[in-house]
Amino acid sequence: MTRCLLLIVFTSLVVLSCNNQSAKEKLIGTWKLTDIANAGDSVIGTATFTKENKLVLKTMVNGKTSDERNCTYELSADNKLLTTKIDTSTIKFEITKLTKDSLELTRVGRINNVARYIRYNN
Repeated sequence: MTRCLLLIVFTSLVVLSCNNQSAKEKLIGTWKLTDIANAGDSVIGTATFTKENKLVLKTMVNGKTSDERNCTYELSADNKLLTTKIDTSTIKFEITKLTKDSLELTRVGRINNVARYIRYNN
């Protein structure tokens, strides 16, 4: 009976651990910026994170790419801090929310500087 119970507990833990994605796995993909002040509906900002720690930032106006930046990123060991390197600038964000479909970043050192994203399927 004890052996059977241990087997059930072990199997349950394995199944649960397989379903939990790491923060990096959740981050990988393209995200659409949902909060952008005074930009109107014609502007779309996207951030694409790759497994290789590359980050592509795009701004599209009226369906055409107006700006594209190739950057890099790193996650802290506790997955709470996202450090981006854009050109010669290093910008740090606190990851305040990260789910399968929602990303919220707060810029470190700035008050009320929050960017909210949703998963983008283009």
